[in-house]
Amino acid sequence: TERFSNSQVKVVENTGHWLHAEKPRIFNRLVKDFLASHGRL
Repeated sequence: TERFSNSQVKVVENTGHWLHAEKPRIFNRLVKDFLASHGRL
């Protein structure tokens, strides 16, 4: 939306609400890649 114009939607299969705890490697890579692609890392 307007407020979060840089947001992206990613689906991490076979996870629930706590995906950062259930699949930390995938979650951390997605966050790191997002931040790097937006000049924040």
